[in-house]
Parts: sequence; C-alpha cells; structure tokens
Amino acid sequence: MAIDRLSLTMLRVMIRRAIGEPDSADSILTDAQLTDTINAYSLNISFKATRLHQQRDPRYRGVVRFGQWRDVATITGTSGSSTIYLPIDYDQYISFYDETAATSRHPIYPIVDVNRWFSEGVREAPPGPSRRILLLNWELNGSAWQRRADLWPSVQTGVTPSVVMYYWRLPAALVDSAPTTNFPDADPKFHRLWVVGPVLELMRSNDPTYERWFQEEQALLAQMVEADGVI
Repeated sequence: MAIDRLSLTMLRVMIRRAIGEPDSADSILTDAQLTDTINAYSLNISFKATRLHQQRDPRYRGVVRFGQWRDVATITGTSGSSTIYLPIDYDQYISFYDETAATSRHPIYPIVDVNRWFSEGVREAPPGPSRRILLLNWELNGSAWQRRADLWPSVQTGVTPSVVMYYWRLPAALVDSAPTTNFPDADPKFHRLWVVGPVLELMRSNDPTYERWFQEEQALLAQMVEADGVI
C-alpha cells in the first residue's frame, strides 16, 4: 500500500488546526509565515536527531545525518582558477575527486591543518593536478550564497577544473508557488514530522497538549534515525 505524501497545503491546514487557528484567511498566521516555520524546522532535523541520540548515548560525539540527503555533484570551475564554489545546498563534505582529466580520476584530500600543508609546500608547488582542497568562507557567488574552496596546487593556465564531490546536502525548502504539489524532501513515512515539529515551534510550552506533541516528535525522530540515519 502506497503511503500518502503531505503537500505544503495539507501541512499548513494540519498545523493551523493543531494550534487552534482557522484554515481560512482569518488565521493570524499567513501562509508565508507557516512555510518559513516549516522550512526552518526542516533545517534543524539533523541537529534535533543528534541531540536525541546523544541523550541515549552520552558518549556519541558525531552528527546524525540521513541517507536520503546524501548526494553527489560535479563542480566545474573557471579556466585557470583554483577557486571553486560548493553547491548551494551544501551541508558537509564526504569526499572529493579530481576529474579534470577524464582518464586520471584521483581523490582530493581536504586540508584540516593549514600550517602543516604550508610547511610541506603543497600550496607553493608548481601548478598541476589538484591534490588538496581548502574549504574557506561563505560568500556571494553571483546571486547565490555559497561556500568557497581553493584547490592546491594551483590550477594550470588554460585548464578548467572539474571536481566530483560526495556530500550531505540540506533538505530542499518548500515553496509557496506550488503548495499543492510541493512535498517535504523526505521519506513519506516521516512527513508527519513536518507537522509535529512546527506545531511545537508555534505552541507555548505550558500548553496542556505540548508534552504529547513533544513525545510524538521524539518518537518520529527516533524512527527516522533507525530507518535512515547514518551515525
């Protein structure tokens, strides 16, 4: 039996009813405000799942991530430039590979200790195939806010770098322009979390039903971690 997905329209109706708001234009919460609340909660799911797992296992020091938000992207830079920009939905890298030369794919290793690589002369090496990548700040790239990275050694003149990156992405945002055909970026079994979480964000903590909603959220997070979590 197929599992019904919850559209943005359905999410907003369910949230309004849960907090005692009318479905109509009489609601004090606009559709845009509800969409923003839903999207903000979605971005915090990994953090909330991590906190829940740490409560159950105090020794855990990692970050819980989900297989459904694991992705791969090919990043094409600018000819002769060592600067590349990571995807706009980037959250955390997994691995990088240089595919500038199609016949010689090789890994590119992230630089964690900058001083070490300076001392080993990687940055000062002659231009050539990329061996290391240094993740830098977030900055405006055209009209998009993206994380910048530099490739070491520097890229040769006339060469356009091509980097394949496996990474954890952020869940896609819901958009108001197509509410009836826009769905949470997740397994439909857990779409109710996109109702329960925002309800908790909007509900006062002294509400008599708050604890029930909180327990449902914790149960859904635990089930999601069990089904798809990467710990």
